[in-house]
Amino acid sequence: MKAKNLVILLLALAMLLGGILWYLNGQKAGDDTTATRPQTPPAEQPAKPEPEEPTITSMMLTGTWAPKTSNCETDDIWQYRADGTMATFGADGTWSIDGETLTETVTRHMYENPDGAEVWQELETPEVYSSTVSIDGTGQMSKRIGEEELILIKCA
Repeated sequence: MKAKNLVILLLALAMLLGGILWYLNGQKAGDDTTATRPQTPPAEQPAKPEPEEPTITSMMLTGTWAPKTSNCETDDIWQYRADGTMATFGADGTWSIDGETLTETVTRHMYENPDGAEVWQELETPEVYSSTVSIDGTGQMSKRIGEEELILIKCA
């Protein structure tokens, strides 16, 4: 029996010595006893979605817009009406918005006749223009056609 107790005592001492060495090894590594313990990777956090830009609505576009530099004191305006019609200085037609894409269809142009009177002429083939628009919270619209960008402010 004494031999069995001696073996148990030796095993307990070996385990105690192993624990002490393991602890001291962690202290040397400066990692609080976890240096030799495998680290569990933190749970992957789902990426936070980027805040979405507000979708431009017909109501946001409805009104009179002018170049920002004009302070609304100009004849060079874009007027988008709630019924889907539009007018600019010298042209009118229809408009629609789909996401950020503004489509303007010009159906007639204004010109001056030799007497100086304004005359409106219907176009045989409507002119269709597409632009990318964004509107910020200050009532300012960026209207981009290709590489050109026009900054407009809402006047009314």
